[in-house]
Amino acid sequence: MEDVQMFFAAVLAGNESEVAKLLVDSPKLVQAVDELGQTALHCAAREGHSKVVTQLLAANPCGSSTSDPNGRTALHIAASRGHGAVVEQLLTECQAVDGAGWLPLHTAIYMGHEAIAERLLAAYPAGVHAKSIENNTVLHLGVRGARCRVEFLKRLWLLAPELLRGINKIDHNPFFDALCYENDKAIEMWQGEFSVDDLTQIVDSIERWRPFVLERVTVPLPRELAAVVCEFLFCEPPRKSPMWHDS
Repeated sequence: MEDVQMFFAAVLAGNESEVAKLLVDSPKLVQAVDELGQTALHCAAREGHSKVVTQLLAANPCGSSTSDPNGRTALHIAASRGHGAVVEQLLTECQAVDGAGWLPLHTAIYMGHEAIAERLLAAYPAGVHAKSIENNTVLHLGVRGARCRVEFLKRLWLLAPELLRGINKIDHNPFFDALCYENDKAIEMWQGEFSVDDLTQIVDSIERWRPFVLERVTVPLPRELAAVVCEFLFCEPPRKSPMWHDS
């Protein structure tokens, strides 16, 4: 037990010489897990210690496919933390999904690490179409994380235009998520893609979200769109809404 604690401490500190010494003395340490059920490779990936990652992969080449109790591989962890060098080392797992059905790509997009997301897209282009267990797409997660620039969201949208109208398990498409999560730039980008009839169908299908969305939208919408949102979503006259403006 003491060796395991010393090993993880060395990994977390990025102490390459100590990691090497401990692995020589006890090779099985590379398969040990900490109190969170994560391996040393997960921990090294979280801290961005790329040289330690190299050591651990040499000691256990299959370790990159090991998942923690939440189904996350070391690549998921590295992608979430924005450690590009470690992501490069673990790209063989770019198609791995965690317990929520997220690819490392989804994690990178949600956390706003655009350069890493681009690298993961290059490694696994089909990932742009992948959906989580909740049927969330890269656009849903990009809007919800609200860390990606609108230019990057537009790139994802152009790669897979059909995703804009895709709904998740709570009947949200990415545009409605933009309303819920106050992503003003995404609202501006996508509002012209929906007709009044489209928006009416959206708000009719998500009646239960009315209290949550109330007063969330501050970006001015075109007159007809604002009228539909106010009438069906906010239960208030459109001329009293901050969304109202003359187009």
